[in-house]
Amino acid sequence: IVMIMSQYQTVPISRVRTRPTQVRQEFDEEFINELATSIKREGIIVPIIVREQKNGFEIIAGEQRWRAAKKAGVKEVPVAVVQADQRRVLELALVENLKRKDLQGWEKEDAIAKMAESNLYKSLDELARVLDVKKDHVQNILTARKLRREEKLPKDASTRLITATASTDARTRRAIIEATKEGGGLPKDIPIVTKLVASVRPAPDKAR
Repeated sequence: IVMIMSQYQTVPISRVRTRPTQVRQEFDEEFINELATSIKREGIIVPIIVREQKNGFEIIAGEQRWRAAKKAGVKEVPVAVVQADQRRVLELALVENLKRKDLQGWEKEDAIAKMAESNLYKSLDELARVLDVKKDHVQNILTARKLRREEKLPKDASTRLITATASTDARTRRAIIEATKEGGGLPKDIPIVTKLVASVRPAPDKAR
């Protein structure tokens, strides 16, 4: 897929709209307020990545900047317009957000699951190559998402923690996740959790 990026341009903020399936699903209002203050003082330094659609532009990456700009009362915003099909949009949005360490594990899981379920990739191998990770890593993320949804696991449980407990039963998994919370007595150390799972897995249900 060839992506063609135009030179940056400035457009009315009223012509820019969000995409329904953004990678980031929760926004830190305190951070948005801080960013709005910065925009009032210095403007938007990094353009918002968009693709052109009827009557405006759809955000591919940069919704936090767009939200902050609206809060700051900005009338126009800098954008970088790309020509991209749906597959490329998914890839650009995910890569852009993965650069930011505040993206939550469950948001990353949802984004990769949407890519896997989009029928835009022939196999998990192809998706893994696009994401520049091993196929097992993609499979672990999809497994963690499935368990998180089916068992309503807490959002603050990391993908790695859920993956480490995937081979045990639901009650043991939740108990371990709860124990890694502050004051729970178990450190958030994946190797330790993995050893714990290996030791409790052979035990009968009552013993667990």
